[in-house]
Amino acid sequence: MSQTPTITIVIPVRNRAGIILRTLESIHAQTFRPLRLIIVDNASTDSTLDTTLRWKSAHESPTFAIDIFSEPKPGASAARNRGLREVTSDYVMFFDSDDEMLPTHIERIVRYLSQHPDTDLLRWDIGIVDPDAWLSVKSHPKGDEFMLHMLHATLATQRYIVRTSLLRARGAWDETLYIWNDLELGARLLSAPINTAYLTGEPTVLVHPTEISITGTDYLSRTDGHTRTLAKIESILPSDPQHPHRLALAAKRAILAGLYRKEGNRDIASQLLAKAKSALPWRKRVILHLIYTSVSLTGHGGAAIAAMLLTPEKPDKRVNES
Repeated sequence: MSQTPTITIVIPVRNRAGIILRTLESIHAQTFRPLRLIIVDNASTDSTLDTTLRWKSAHESPTFAIDIFSEPKPGASAARNRGLREVTSDYVMFFDSDDEMLPTHIERIVRYLSQHPDTDLLRWDIGIVDPDAWLSVKSHPKGDEFMLHMLHATLATQRYIVRTSLLRARGAWDETLYIWNDLELGARLLSAPINTAYLTGEPTVLVHPTEISITGTDYLSRTDGHTRTLAKIESILPSDPQHPHRLALAAKRAILAGLYRKEGNRDIASQLLAKAKSALPWRKRVILHLIYTSVSLTGHGGAAIAAMLLTPEKPDKRVNES
């Protein structure tokens, strides 16, 4: 019989006193035990810290460990790294303070990892809940893992669990980045071969986008952050401009250029598109222009074009429901 893996959940939080309890209650409602939760308060100026301390007092038990730490350095990455330093479990999962898990989420994960102990990283689908409470599912079951992540953020914070030792070996969270830090970390995790797997089934994580989310609701106001993050990703990739990972990054830049153009800035969009196309043969440049045009006109479609025309042929990934 396989040994049951141990899991820790790390949540950074800053000034979320009004919504953090929804997230915490969803974790406490998990059907799997034992479980450890680490909450890292990132210099909140409201009652967030007091709220979490009271919640810990009311909910901690021998099978549900809760630790609360403070991290004065600003930024979610600094808070996540503070929590990571305290993790002693086999696997670690990061979660955001405005989202929620359905009760069987951890149970499904543990069942799969127990059956497949060689798994380094396990990812899953999520449900997106809009302000009117409509639910849409983000599902990306198979394909080139690096391309999927660059196009669809399949390793966004709420979408995977990773072996703790692997995360530490790959360098943890980059505290110099203030946006798309999960995109950069996911690229680093996938930049060298690891054992990845995808958990099928209905989403058991619900994401609630808000205007105060780190990612925000527009793109042009965050151009500097995007530039820094994509440059960091580029720095770890092979130098060959036609390497699949480089093509994935080029597709990401073309999509982002289309979004900038759709939001009204032709100059920034054109500069970024030119950077995406640089050093590529004309056929690849045509594909990137198709991606750009589709996104600039409709706001979507670029990822589908990239997946169809840029993704190398790969054997099917291991896909299992546990």
